[in-house]
Amino acid sequence: MAGGAADCAFWERVLARHCRIYELRNKEKISVAAASKILANMIFEYRGMGLSMGTMIVGWDKRVYCYSNNNNSNKISFVY
Repeated sequence: MAGGAADCAFWERVLARHCRIYELRNKEKISVAAASKILANMIFEYRGMGLSMGTMIVGWDKRVYCYSNNNNSNKISFVY
């Protein structure tokens, strides 16, 4: 695995760890919006450093949400 695939795999594992810690502390699952915001904040620190990734965080709380984050920390949301 190299480049974009490796970047995505790494940051998705880091996000999964943050989500699990949230769940253990709060005894409830993290919202889709909050998970997307955590990822956007984490990759913002690496803006302009050659990070190559584009991820979609999809799930539902009360409605279906789809958030797209890219390597420039731009966040696009779709609500269905």
